[in-house]
Amino acid sequence: MKIIILAGGKGTRLPRSAKNIPKSLVKIAGKPILQHQIDILEKHNLTDIRFSLGYEANQIIDYLKNKHEYIIESEPLGTGGAIKFASKDLKEDFMILNGDILTDINFSEFLKFHKNVPQANSLTV
Repeated sequence: MKIIILAGGKGTRLPRSAKNIPKSLVKIAGKPILQHQIDILEKHNLTDIRFSLGYEANQIIDYLKNKHEYIIESEPLGTGGAIKFASKDLKEDFMILNGDILTDINFSEFLKFHKNVPQANSLTV
């Protein structure tokens, strides 16, 4: 399954110490939020990750070191626009994560639930 991480946010409400870096690169417990996300996804064998980038995209690209796919919005599209842009070529199911959240969701169970219920979308908060 393809995972799309929306990581184009500016972080306008973050403290000065986090200015000029994308929200997903803010460090929590010594590592960037996006690395926490990658780690939890990999724990559930979810490794096909595409990052949707915008603000200071090059910083994230440098961090990822070409280990993951990414696309860059030429202008801010908002959440819905970013999802549409990032998924336009996908034919299979995909999962969306905001690039500025930390979670310990059991993605394996969540995906099992999604596959066993007769609806097009599943959401967790």
